Amino acid sequence: MPSATLSEQDSLFHQLQRRMVESGEWDRLVLQLRYQLNDAGWLDSQRVQTLEQAHTMEQPSFRELLDGTRTRAHGVPEAVRQQIMTSMRAFIDKQIES
Repeated sequence: MPSATLSEQDSLFHQLQRRMVESGEWDRLVLQLRYQLNDAGWLDSQRVQTLEQAHTMEQPSFRELLDGTRTRAHGVPEAVRQQIMTSMRAFIDKQIES
């Protein structure tokens, strides 16, 4: 079976994304992610680190603070990432079955 072209992959991605939004699954995943990151202390840690960064700046710049936050944001706890990925896979599997 030939592999899907990039445009076919993009089309499939957009269809799944649309279904997630329309079904409310996207909002549910965002909420689940927010709760799990909060429970893990990750959100508080990000807040504290951003405040510390702002205090070291003579004139805090939103752009610099945002860039620093983006850099640190890649450190999402692995357990949280795995739980969200499992939920996404379950949704996709359910969509493929129907």
